Amino acid sequence: MCLLLVGVTLAVADPVRALTSSMHEQFDHLTGARDAIVAGDLAAVNAAGDALSTLDAPESLPPGWLSFVAAVNVEAVVMRSATDLPTAAHAVAQATVPCGGCHSFAGKGPDLRKARSIPPQTWDPGSNMQLHAWSLNWMWLGLIAHDDAAWERGARELVRQPIQLMFERSPPDGKRELEQLVVVAAGRA
Repeated sequence: MCLLLVGVTLAVADPVRALTSSMHEQFDHLTGARDAIVAGDLAAVNAAGDALSTLDAPESLPPGWLSFVAAVNVEAVVMRSATDLPTAAHAVAQATVPCGGCHSFAGKGPDLRKARSIPPQTWDPGSNMQLHAWSLNWMWLGLIAHDDAAWERGARELVRQPIQLMFERSPPDGKRELEQLVVVAAGRA
């Protein structure tokens, strides 16, 4: 009887493990696409989109979740075939919507309770990109987990310690304009 119960437990645990593994794999590819956007690497975004679009949904997918997975896949196909960074960036952002929607629908997803006690990085004058990355990661988790507190935590840090503009005059490649756009976006977030 004990062996039978162990067999049943393992049979139930395997689909849960497969589902969790699949969700982590989706998160890794989507986060890789986001990081490639930040780095300006369209080829890496295309590769992440390709990997994301070819993931199979686990057989144990609970009822009602397939539409969310399909919506992520639609955006992954756009990432895979994007020929410019704005199109790819839009697809990456749009892919977070069904992720957060599914987590909200299912009442499950990333558990951020323990992470909330992690203090922010300390600001170092002139070297603030680490805290900006920390802040953006919180905002990213807020999108993926459909968690307003995580989004607000990241946004608050960006507003509290605004980006110090590096460019005194406009370089020919438009970096100053992009830099100013980040400042405006941080305030709006």
